[in-house]
Amino acid sequence: MERKNRQVNHAQNIWDQAFTTLPRVYQFWYKYTYMEEMLGNVAGSCQVFERWMEWQPEEQAWHSYINFELRYKEVDRAQSI
Repeated sequence: MERKNRQVNHAQNIWDQAFTTLPRVYQFWYKYTYMEEMLGNVAGSCQVFERWMEWQPEEQAWHSYINFELRYKEVDRAQSI
């Protein structure tokens, strides 16, 4: 279990470096939010989406964020987005 956590932390660090260097490569953001969600880290995925939205991405990214919130029955949050 500890090894898995170390690998996840390493992956998160790599994603953070990628965003620092290439914040407009939207495919990185999609993959990172997906990874967090697949790991069951819904709060982490939400944080990644919030960081991403600060960059004022394309419309499809906003739709992805809204759909993410709706998957977890966060209708009020989805409406505020």
